[in-house]
Amino acid sequence: MILISEVQFINSKKSDDVYMINLINAASNVITRDLYNKLIKSDFENIEDNIISQLRERRFLFDSDEQYKSFISSEQDAPQPVP
Repeated sequence: MILISEVQFINSKKSDDVYMINLINAASNVITRDLYNKLIKSDFENIEDNIISQLRERRFLFDSDEQYKSFISSEQDAPQPVP
């Protein structure tokens, strides 16, 4: 399993939560510090299946390098907003 490298983690100043932002598609999640630690350590086997599924759906996690590269390519080929 692969966590995208285009992710930004921002610590909350008011709680123990961490904001997780996908810099490719702008998806964002609020996660616990415990989940954050598991993600950055690639400790995927200790993350609940439903959370893994949600992170896959929002394109934070991929099963293979090929899937990840395909996602990056498809996003680069998408129409860009007009300024």
